[in-house]
Amino acid sequence: MFQETGEYLRQLAMLSRKEFLQFFRDPVLVLFLIYAFTLSIIAASTVVSTQLRNASTVTMDHDRTRTSRELLHGFREPYFRMQGQIHADREAIRQLDGRDAMVVLDIPEGFQDALRRRRTVDVQMLVDASNSHVAFMSSSYGERIVRRFLDEQDRQRRTPNVPKVELRQRFWFNPNLRDEPFRALEQIARMSLLFSMLLPASAMARERERGTIQQLLVSPLTPVQIMLSKVLPMTCIVLAATTVALLVVVRGVLGVALHGNVFAYLALSAVFAVNASGIGLLIATFSRNLAQVGFLSLLVMPPMNLFAGTITPLESMPTLLKPLMLLSPMYHYLNVSFGLLLEGAPLATLWDSVLALVVIGAGLFALGAWRFRREFR
Repeated sequence: MFQETGEYLRQLAMLSRKEFLQFFRDPVLVLFLIYAFTLSIIAASTVVSTQLRNASTVTMDHDRTRTSRELLHGFREPYFRMQGQIHADREAIRQLDGRDAMVVLDIPEGFQDALRRRRTVDVQMLVDASNSHVAFMSSSYGERIVRRFLDEQDRQRRTPNVPKVELRQRFWFNPNLRDEPFRALEQIARMSLLFSMLLPASAMARERERGTIQQLLVSPLTPVQIMLSKVLPMTCIVLAATTVALLVVVRGVLGVALHGNVFAYLALSAVFAVNASGIGLLIATFSRNLAQVGFLSLLVMPPMNLFAGTITPLESMPTLLKPLMLLSPMYHYLNVSFGLLLEGAPLATLWDSVLALVVIGAGLFALGAWRFRREFR
């Protein structure tokens, strides 16, 4: 029995070594893997932001009163960055055209007097719309700041001597309200899903195209050995890339503080990679070449990202779609990632997501293995 087990493991090790060599002989695929777990994570977390950060702002305060200064005080960091005052309309246009400023605030003369007499007064906000996303956020944030200022002014005029209740929010796990750490971990999960799913399916598709799958089937190898030789090496490669991305890119380059158990996160990343490998095995059984693998992967990736919970939270999902999100391994993996690394939560607190990740992963891998054995028996 021990001899048969040793022979079985030796054959599996030789097949896995072949897959490792085959992967590293493809320079395009290796470079794509390096890019996906380094530069794409940096770009996803820094280039496009869902929040307004340090929009360069100049002011034209023609009123120069206490009320106008209170309004300008609302346009402060981290959303807006004041760069000084200007005094002419031509200077405002020059600042916007030269991209020296993104926002120009123009407060007219008589602003304070108009508010005291309850008259309508216009405050002009000029925004450089060359970046439409940032321009929309700047105008939205500015509108909220002005509305809050007017509400405060109205409340002070009506009840000047009545004590007020002030709401102060405290954020435990993200006091600066940065979204870069979340987007970095989300990009790691997205790339892990892509490569864990695509690499085993592509390896099997290459065997089909070259006709070597028939040689493997007539050899003294079981379908399980062939399947594991495609899954285990690719899972190890993805796990190594995830480790480098987390420790070098996220913590080193982006400067994200990791508060939780990194080893527990990597262990669950391996479970998630096995989940995606099960999907890759399913894709391999329905594909006959690499092109079909690519097309089927494109059909699978968007729903997985949609049901990850980052675009639309579970609470905002329609009732009919909530079960689909709960069946998505991406949703549970991101819950564990954010909880472990950013909040420092123990695994006991995240037991439901961990259990769901393991159960769904076992189901997906079993389904993929069943289809694989049936296809290549």
